[in-house]
Amino acid sequence: MSVRQLTGRLPFTQLVMDATGSKAVTTLFLIIILIIFSNATRGNTISASRALLAFGRDDMLPYGHLFTVCVLGEPIWGITLSMVVALLVGLVQFGPAAAFNSLTGSATVFLFLAYALPCLCMLLGGRKRLNRLFPERLHNLGRWGIVCNLVAVFFVVQALVIYSFPAGLVSRLANIRSDR
Repeated sequence: MSVRQLTGRLPFTQLVMDATGSKAVTTLFLIIILIIFSNATRGNTISASRALLAFGRDDMLPYGHLFTVCVLGEPIWGITLSMVVALLVGLVQFGPAAAFNSLTGSATVFLFLAYALPCLCMLLGGRKRLNRLFPERLHNLGRWGIVCNLVAVFFVVQALVIYSFPAGLVSRLANIRSDR
């Protein structure tokens, strides 16, 4: 059976069902995947909330004092904000496929930009300041640092160009409807 012939919205489940031929094994396998994803989600949420705590502590956020409130050692408002944002982003998959594809594509682009910006800052003069502030630091690539940063920025720019192309057909009214 082709993925395009599926009647449901969960092609991965159908793939596992076709591979195993058993509803019980498919259910067990999907429960294992669900437990793994749940634990990963918890770790991501707590990491994001602790980053918000650090930004709030250093007065780098509007209303930053809210993100410093901790209950049982955890920044409760940071966890709440992280969960709300994740739930809102998760709702996009119930809408048109074009919106979901745009969101995942932009997430990839922003991830690459977040990787390239520190490398670009180091190339544009940050290395001199870092060498002046911390001359005897543990992780110093020496003359290879510039080469590594140039290669990283080059590959990120190349990937950004590739990911900027549309993955499929141009969006028209016929293929962005959510009832198909």
